[in-house]
Amino acid sequence: MHKGSSREWNAGNACRVVALLILIPCLPAAGCSKTDARPPVFPVHGRVLLNGQPLAHAFVTLHPVNKAEQGELHPHAQAEQDGTFWLSTYDNEDGAPEGEYFVTVQKFKPPKDSDAGPPVNLVSGRYANPTTSNLRVRVEPTTNELPVLKLNP
Repeated sequence: MHKGSSREWNAGNACRVVALLILIPCLPAAGCSKTDARPPVFPVHGRVLLNGQPLAHAFVTLHPVNKAEQGELHPHAQAEQDGTFWLSTYDNEDGAPEGEYFVTVQKFKPPKDSDAGPPVNLVSGRYANPTTSNLRVRVEPTTNELPVLKLNP
């Protein structure tokens, strides 16, 4: 310590410093023992068709009907070659929370090197907007197989 200091460094001070260094990293764990507030998800799979044919690589998105109750989660999927899909919310193909949903479907034309504009949606625009899409589904707290999503041009 510097001359003239009223406090002296001793073993008691050293123990307090060591104790603080050990305890400080533990404080967030003790004070933040929160539970996982994410709504549970349930397996959901389905199939999407356009004019009766599988809509390969289409993007399927669920939009909560009641955002106040369901929150802002938007389960989504990309259809396989045969039009089948498995929804994902938090992790790959983990499912969707229980509730009522509007469904949007989009499929974009693969870009070419000469394409300078925005991607072109190959599905009718009404299916891209939850307020104009006539598709609606319910996810139950169990394994869910959705009705086939049948789109018309």
